[in-house]
Amino acid sequence: MMRSFWLGSISAKISVRATRPNSASFVSLELWGLPVVPSQSMAPGEFLVGQFAGNCFIFDRLDTEVLLSTEDGDNFVKNMATVRIESRLAFVVTRPEALITGDLAAST
Repeated sequence: MMRSFWLGSISAKISVRATRPNSASFVSLELWGLPVVPSQSMAPGEFLVGQFAGNCFIFDRLDTEVLLSTEDGDNFVKNMATVRIESRLAFVVTRPEALITGDLAAST
């Protein structure tokens, strides 16, 4: 994804800002004034642009649940505990035309 970003933005106006001075771990990428978020779930060379506010919602179907157990396997004998944390969310798109996907290679 990052290689595609840099290759696709050669002719574009790029802005790279650090939110903290001298810190490479807090760098935000922008392309044409829009934030760029790298994702492992998209193939290299693909993009997703959208007007998420007002068109996409996240519904919390279950409050975050934290369970602690010492009865799992031999946790009691080894003086260990197992922790399970879960939450159920639903992502709803009310207006699909507000999201656009495409191929970076085809758009350059």
